[in-house]
Amino acid sequence: MIMCCLCVLMINNVINEHIQNQLPIFLLSLKDMRLVRRSAIGHHFKSDIAQYIHDCVEQDGDPEEPQVLRDLTVHTKEWITEQTAYAIFSHRWLDEGELTFQDVSKFEKLSKRGFQQLIGSKPNRDIRRGADILDQAIRFTPNGPENMAKDGLGILEVMKKLCKGMSAEEKRRCQDFVKLVEFCNLSLQYGCNYVWFDTGCIDKSSSAELEESIRSMFSWYHNSKVCIVHLAGTGNLRSLQHDPWFTRGWTLQELLAPKTIKFFGKSWRRISPTGLRNNDKVADDVLQVPLWDNISRITGIPIDQLLNFTPGVDHAREALVWASKRQTTRIEDIAYCLIGLLDIPLSIAYGEGKMASYRLQVEILQRRHDMGLFAWQGKPSAYNSMLAEGPHCFSPLPILPVVTETQPGADIDTYTLTNRGLRIPLSVYGVQIRNKARQESGRVDEWVLVETSLRVEELGKIRVKSMNLAKYDRLEVAILRDVSDRRDTLAILLGFKNSRCERIITQEHIKLRRPTELRTPVIRFVE
Repeated sequence: MIMCCLCVLMINNVINEHIQNQLPIFLLSLKDMRLVRRSAIGHHFKSDIAQYIHDCVEQDGDPEEPQVLRDLTVHTKEWITEQTAYAIFSHRWLDEGELTFQDVSKFEKLSKRGFQQLIGSKPNRDIRRGADILDQAIRFTPNGPENMAKDGLGILEVMKKLCKGMSAEEKRRCQDFVKLVEFCNLSLQYGCNYVWFDTGCIDKSSSAELEESIRSMFSWYHNSKVCIVHLAGTGNLRSLQHDPWFTRGWTLQELLAPKTIKFFGKSWRRISPTGLRNNDKVADDVLQVPLWDNISRITGIPIDQLLNFTPGVDHAREALVWASKRQTTRIEDIAYCLIGLLDIPLSIAYGEGKMASYRLQVEILQRRHDMGLFAWQGKPSAYNSMLAEGPHCFSPLPILPVVTETQPGADIDTYTLTNRGLRIPLSVYGVQIRNKARQESGRVDEWVLVETSLRVEELGKIRVKSMNLAKYDRLEVAILRDVSDRRDTLAILLGFKNSRCERIITQEHIKLRRPTELRTPVIRFVE
């Protein structure tokens, strides 16, 4: 009897741990088309849990045997994962707006009858956006709990019927509602009981829930049973490169995180020729079309990373390059959308602007010794000239670097932010200005750059396009010693004024012949 109680306790612990740690905060249930908070998921199918526990207890096996308990734990994890399986949506937001959390919450007040009445009112109805459909269906829903929907699949069926009967103009105006119905219908065919989509399942009125959602989104996409991608600008594989989905910041992790993914074009037709329930995230020779070869060329991401991505800072610079051509509506989001890919903690603070990209790079530097992170072009961060203004400053390196791993406890391989700037060990060489061209020869944003000839001690002459160098008391070239191949190395230009040191913007990477032996690094504090 005591051991049976222990088994029940163990089963409940496994179930609760999965629900609290593997699921999004809110899911939309396809059984009753209502938002369900994570903490209430267990109550949503409590009779199934009770039956599962009863069946487990009744099975043969000595609960005192450790192997029996281990097998039961594994089986329970598999069972609860299947019970709470959810499909997740990836799409390009509409310029006209999307259904919000507040809109989706209205399903609580809807009935199948309300939608049926709305369908019958077609000659007189006036729906200009998806939210209008919900508002008008609510007005057609009789009062009283007995009229509320008990059969969510019935509501979904009548929603599909409503979409099918819409005029072309109504469908254009209500694209947000139409694609929600298409997404839910496909999710059912994948055997999912729940769905999640970013616009309708995040309560943005709660700062705590918004922050958890942003920081957990990579794992939510990874834990989903299937990620359904709607490429609204794609008719077929040949037009893939023109789809705006590949230009958005948040869709980068939505591409890399899921284990199972399925691509659909603008008419909700499958992009790959494989069956509906076949995973698109497999090699092209299995798909029999060059899907991932095309995506790799569009995104610049190697195919092995596309198919088998592991989050972490080991590929931090590559992730910044992948994000460099992408845009986000909010400035901060270009940093926040990389949190999951890099597996780093970063607090969410909308309103901080470009400080977010600075903090992201600081977090990377604290975890990863890679001087390639200083090999960027463009404007520096307003908070430290060694760091880039944002991911848009990063591009593929002109040489294949050899990264030296950090040696624990080795002071020479550590970076530290201090009140004097970034403390960094650098192999430096003195510089003399030989001549300066008079004409303007380039720009970085609003800054005029001038081409100048420099002599670097021991390393010879170089020409750089940079800002006015005459304002500095002295100059140094600092070798990025990790960013080297057998022949060449990359470097940066430092300027000193009144004992203060800053990095000088150059239009192109400074590429030098690699010295036979680098100078012993010295500490510089770069502001």
